Amino acid sequence: NTGLAALLGGRSPEDLPAFVAIVEADVVPEPGWLSAALSELGADGTVGGCGGVLQPDPQDPWIARLAGYEVARRFPTQAADVLHITSAAAVYRREVFKRVERFREDLVNASLDSEFNVRVRQAGWRLRFTPAARARHRYKPTLAGYLARQYAYGKYRSGTPALFLYPQDCSTALEMLLTWGLLGVAAVLGWAAPGGAVAALLSAGALQLPFAVRTFRATGDRAAWGACVAFPLRYFAAGLGVLRGIISSSLFFRLLLRPSPRPSL
Repeated sequence: NTGLAALLGGRSPEDLPAFVAIVEADVVPEPGWLSAALSELGADGTVGGCGGVLQPDPQDPWIARLAGYEVARRFPTQAADVLHITSAAAVYRREVFKRVERFREDLVNASLDSEFNVRVRQAGWRLRFTPAARARHRYKPTLAGYLARQYAYGKYRSGTPALFLYPQDCSTALEMLLTWGLLGVAAVLGWAAPGGAVAALLSAGALQLPFAVRTFRATGDRAAWGACVAFPLRYFAAGLGVLRGIISSSLFFRLLLRPSPRPSL
């Protein structure tokens, strides 16, 4: 929002740009990224924004590469209208920011682009994806950072109007529920039946074998097998975030958690 205010505020209409590109600090566009996105925007005046493919950096740690492969599988294989484009690397028409309010800062850089894109589409604009616009995204380099990010996504996603942005989100939600169920079984069995608890934990990891196999075949990167451990932990962290978001948005809990006023002396 600070950048948009500096770019669009206090300038005469003839000096304003026709398009605004947003590239976050952990993204490096590849050659041709901007021209590919602009070609989609220029072809039809009803297209308000365009995004492309985000790829992990092959030099990054395993968890960052794994996160990138998981995000990449959500994108279409060809140019198409979509419900969502990520603000990590996107181009919008300048008129979008005249008709739609800026990004919601209370979402703290988690789901703020999905909420913004809902308002863009409600204003009558289309969102476009093109695989020709490619960029490298530097994902969180540690498992702890990755899980903290997933917690934040879950916490703030529950307060946005669009819960399912990609076709794969429905299957992802099902995987989360199954993972929580298996983790719950493992917790209930505990010390009473350690063999059953281990079997439940292994089953949670086995849910990710199809993704791991497909990703390893496509990339040859052994980081793909890390999904069997990282993704169950991701679903646990994201689930905690969803619960925290629901509690935070509840009027009862807002009143309960509100600090009591200090008596005046």
